[in-house]
Amino acid sequence: MKLPTWAKWLLGLFAVLVVIAIVSGVYLFQKVSNAPRTWNVEANVQISAPAMDVEPLVASLERWKEWSAWRRDIEPDVKRGIESLPDGVQRLAWGEVPALQITLGGGPMVKPGVPKDSIGHGDLTLRAQAPGRYRLETRMKDRFAVAYVDPSGANASAFAIDSPGHVFTAEGELIVEAGAEGGTKVTWRESGNFGEGFTLGLVALAAHEFVADQHVAALRSSLERLKQVAEKQAR
Repeated sequence: MKLPTWAKWLLGLFAVLVVIAIVSGVYLFQKVSNAPRTWNVEANVQISAPAMDVEPLVASLERWKEWSAWRRDIEPDVKRGIESLPDGVQRLAWGEVPALQITLGGGPMVKPGVPKDSIGHGDLTLRAQAPGRYRLETRMKDRFAVAYVDPSGANASAFAIDSPGHVFTAEGELIVEAGAEGGTKVTWRESGNFGEGFTLGLVALAAHEFVADQHVAALRSSLERLKQVAEKQAR
């Protein structure tokens, strides 16, 4: 049976589309496989206050709410709990945010457009390694979130990646050391991992640079707030 010309054209077009789909799929798979799954960020600040006044603010998770820009630490309605473990280890566990009220410096504010559960739930472990050196481990269950406010409290940012059943991890280090002219230098380093699998690989491919930028912005915002609090109390 001889096919009409239009049918031959359709079959040819279909074959071309199949080849394009296969080539595109292979290309996408290779891009996802080679996409960076981790990021490393660092921020530091010079504080005009002695290290002996700055370090207590860093060494106690109870006091992080005085200077942290992370919404998990400062929003009054976040369900949180802090426990002390052996060897000077502290752990903060937090749950969902039932409200969007943020209090920083001035009065309470409501930030429209920021999902109320954007910080997800997880825990942060702070471990003292030596005077002035602290290790951090953050675990976020089902959702990776970067949610913070700037030092003035005027702007809030939130970015979240949902992956039910997955635990996102980030490890970091806080260093408090003597700075110039009797002051203090505080350095905060963190590294994170999107995780394995094709879906998270797609996320890493699309959002790696953006997530790293947001993460370092959160660190900078926290350290700027730490500077303000430490210098004020040192006066």
